[in-house]
Amino acid sequence: MTTIQKTKNESIVLAIIELAAQMLKKGSNLTSMIGLTTQQWMVLLYVQGDRNIPYSEERFQDGGILASDIAEALNVSRPNITNLLQVLSDKGLVKQEKDSRDKRRKVLVLTRKGEEAIAKVHPLRENSNLRLLYDFSEEEKEDLLQKLMHCLDRMHGRI
Repeated sequence: MTTIQKTKNESIVLAIIELAAQMLKKGSNLTSMIGLTTQQWMVLLYVQGDRNIPYSEERFQDGGILASDIAEALNVSRPNITNLLQVLSDKGLVKQEKDSRDKRRKVLVLTRKGEEAIAKVHPLRENSNLRLLYDFSEEEKEDLLQKLMHCLDRMHGRI
């Protein structure tokens, strides 16, 4: 049996994985109250144009977002995002509209029901975020965000 040495790098990566797993679990508890999975919720946030999502400004266009942009952001296949969008469309949360700049393309937009779903969960998510980060100063939050974005940039090959 191989003994694995404790290292800072491995400890950090495993802590991030554990944090992500716990956040997905808690997020799933919140989104299940409106009948959505965490992944479906994330798609809604992309369609909404939530500026808190990393790199969202690059993907969101005036008037909507393309399904291919969401698939790339979530690192899922085109058929997978098509299935996710079909479920959200069947639930009346999103719809496709012709792109005002290129009539051959269709952008995704929220329906009123989609906006209401986001509005219902948003205060609960805000509360959860506050509980998670309540004792961080604004400087610590900014530092943490910058470090996480640096890691994401590296993973995406931007640096």
